[in-house]
Amino acid sequence: LDGNYKDVLKDIMAYYRIQVLTPSHYPTAKVRLGTDDALIGMLDSKNVFSEMCRRGISMATATLYCQEIHKKERNKEKESTYLAFPCENGFYCFNGVGFRPLGEPGITTIGKFRQDQNCYVYENAMDFLALMELWGRNRVESLFANEFHLILNGSQNLNEAANFIKLNPDFRQVKTLFPNNDEGAAMTEKIFDITKGTSKNCSSLFEEFESLC
Repeated sequence: LDGNYKDVLKDIMAYYRIQVLTPSHYPTAKVRLGTDDALIGMLDSKNVFSEMCRRGISMATATLYCQEIHKKERNKEKESTYLAFPCENGFYCFNGVGFRPLGEPGITTIGKFRQDQNCYVYENAMDFLALMELWGRNRVESLFANEFHLILNGSQNLNEAANFIKLNPDFRQVKTLFPNNDEGAAMTEKIFDITKGTSKNCSSLFEEFESLC
């Protein structure tokens, strides 16, 4: 360098500006699934929003917790756009019917560890988004701002979720919101056993329906 650091400082400031404006739960890297590249970006596709709106999830809620993935499908020239819900090692993409993993499948955790907080546990991303939508519409989200959320992203990740709860025993209470069916009952029982009988089954919140969403 010639001693003039003006351009370097400009680049550093631009980098920090991006970090400040980007929510902490937004991964910004380019990720790869097999031989296909997938670009992660901010959620702004009308088609993706319409898929969520048909399921009662507003743009405000979807934008807060989800991103958008642009992916070139194999044997197709066109690029597909999906709503992307982050997990620990990648994303789950919504294809109009359900979520499929992009990268390594696994659980999703949302929130920071704090004293005297509850941990809400969900079977999938849509159930989590549905409860966030409910809190938002009722203007009570600020009352739950410090709570922690654990999303299994499918019953196949139940053991991973149970291990997470076992390694983090300091929650005030673990509250499960699994579907009102046999599989949901089995998952509820598993978490109940892991917490030594202290977890609370909150499926009565939607007792007239099978699930939150």
